[in-house]
Amino acid sequence: MRPKILFADDETDIVSMLGSFFESRGFCFLPAYNGMEALKQAEKLPDIILLDINTKKYYYISIR
Repeated sequence: MRPKILFADDETDIVSMLGSFFESRGFCFLPAYNGMEALKQAEKLPDIILLDINTKKYYYISIR
């Protein structure tokens, strides 16, 4: 099974770039563009979560 990475950032270009990078190295990439999407993707039990803690719509710092 491929390791899962959840990456949350409101900048779509960054999410796309890192998604391509991690998938090309065999990871399952779980993108999220805001806090609500990050919570939904977290239900898939990623192995690691990378968050941009300063975003326009939701503050990820409140994710627990």
